[in-house]
Order: sequence, then structure tokens, then C-alpha cells
Amino acid sequence: MGTSTVDWLWMGNQSALNSNTRTPPTDAEIQSVVGLTREGSKEIIPTKLTGTTYSSNSTRPGEWFLPKYHLQQKGVSAPDSVFDYTSPTTGQPVTNVTLNYFAVVQIDILTPDGTTSSYPAVVVQLSNGDIFLRPSAAARDALDQIKTLQKITVVSATGFVGNPRSC
Repeated sequence: MGTSTVDWLWMGNQSALNSNTRTPPTDAEIQSVVGLTREGSKEIIPTKLTGTTYSSNSTRPGEWFLPKYHLQQKGVSAPDSVFDYTSPTTGQPVTNVTLNYFAVVQIDILTPDGTTSSYPAVVVQLSNGDIFLRPSAAARDALDQIKTLQKITVVSATGFVGNPRSC
């Protein structure tokens, strides 16, 4: 177990998307993020988070954040990934929040020039209700080229299949 600091996009706070945080989200809970739309700099806020990671010595080595339900399904007993960050709305420290929800999503990004582009990403919800968007590894280079976002909309969602690092 280690720690990693990441930059994700804060997209608001709402009640739990996963009604039982010790089991994977149901199909309906995964689909509940479809249509989630955020617009402007008050609704889409880059945020730096530091969290505990898990590593693997398997055929897919690396480190990643995982909710407890994923580890329990694999027969592994380990604590949740725990995050600390500065609240993007209050500027106050947020500490010891856990990862409760993951969904693989497709997002549409609208830029101020009117261009809309689609990218794979992950929606993450923490135990305090904060929702973050994490770009997929495959989309990071393209997203780094976008300097200003106008609007983000989640257009589809699925659960994780196989390796959660693949996104």
C-alpha cells in the first residue's frame, strides 16, 4: 500500500450513488450518472487529491485506488482507499474520505469555440458525496490539449470489467 496524488475534476456533491458501499453498484446505480452535466468554472473544478493505493504483483503490476467491495470480491481483506484534499468550494481540508463508487463513462466535452468531443473517463464518488471525473489513461494526452472547458456531460456508463486500471 502506498499513496498517490492525482488531479481530478470535481463535479459536485450529491447523495450516495451506490446504496450499499460494500457491494458494487447495481446496473441502475451505474446508469444514474448518465446525463450528469456540469457547466462552467463553478461546477467543474480541478482538484488535487492524495489517496492510498494498492499494488499488484500479478500479470498487471501497478498501483491504483480501489473501493473495499472490489477487494472483497477478490478475496482480499484490506482497508478502503482513503483520500485527503482541499474542498474546491470551501477551501477547507477534507480528510479520511473513502472511495465508494466507480463507473466507467463516456463524456462529451464542449469547449468555448463550440467544439464537442467524446472521451472515456471514470466517475468516482467519495464517502462525503463529492463526485470527481477521472480521465481514462487512453484520453489523457488528448485532454491535456484542452485548455478551457465549457461543459461536460456523461453520455453513457458501464461497470468495471476486469482490470480497473484499464480506464
